[in-house]
Amino acid sequence: IKGGAPQRIIGDLSGTAGLSPDGKQVAFIRLKPTRWEASLVVTNTDGSGEFTLRTVQRPQFFDENCVAWSPDSQAIAFFAGESSGFSEAAFRLVEVNLRRPGQHVIGQQLWKPRGVAWAPKGDVLIVTAMTPADTGQLWMVRHDNGEVMRLTNDLSTYGRVSITDDGKSLVAAQSDSSVSIWVAAGNNISSFNRISGAIFSSPRVAIGWTQDGHIVYNDPADGSRNLWRMEADGTNPQRLTTSPVNQDEVVVTRDGRYVVYQQNPHIWRVKADGSQAKELTTGRLDVHPAVSPDGKTVVYASFTD
Repeated sequence: IKGGAPQRIIGDLSGTAGLSPDGKQVAFIRLKPTRWEASLVVTNTDGSGEFTLRTVQRPQFFDENCVAWSPDSQAIAFFAGESSGFSEAAFRLVEVNLRRPGQHVIGQQLWKPRGVAWAPKGDVLIVTAMTPADTGQLWMVRHDNGEVMRLTNDLSTYGRVSITDDGKSLVAAQSDSSVSIWVAAGNNISSFNRISGAIFSSPRVAIGWTQDGHIVYNDPADGSRNLWRMEADGTNPQRLTTSPVNQDEVVVTRDGRYVVYQQNPHIWRVKADGSQAKELTTGRLDVHPAVSPDGKTVVYASFTD
């Protein structure tokens, strides 16, 4: 690599581009939001000879951030999905061969993808992705049968991944995030005290005050974010709900009787003690609940597509 000034090859791409092992072609995903359309596109490294390998429209879709070439430069792996509504993990690992039309699914595991790399021998792929209840971990997927083996099991989140030419080592971007709950007494905002009993691994912690001075929050202690309640000083944490689906965007009614929250894809309500959970909405994707001062009405946003 000689370096020097960057040269524009092509525009109108929507995410990460993948360079073929022979260095002759580039593959990427191009999204057309006004048409609900996604295409897998290939071009020469000088920007010439562009052609489209595959195009889909909703409810089918492609992930634009993960594209990997096979070692022989004859196939491209990426993530594709199909869903009539919103899902946090709706993608499957697929490949398209340059010589044969069509799309081949590599295993039935559902992912929320972050990166993919093809091993030099072509027999396995390394995936960085979230499963429905995980942080982004490293996984090995067999190319022939889609068998999945987990490589990491920690609280870190892994992103882009690459494999050395000999296939013995890999490198991945690793990130760690933590969130805790802090309280400032009265109007003394210059002095905060951390009150949460633990540091949460998820950045999507939501909190709300109850009328009697307790704090309701969500905690991913068991893999999914469920509702908990604790004293104002962080003591006596008590679990309110048990659900395999994340519960987010917590709002407590002013009278303290109910907790309103978002549980994909709808808005739910539960009593302050965690009992009598009730689904309030039926849209395709309902989010961002807010409760009126009298506690009788919930305002929220709803996505029709």
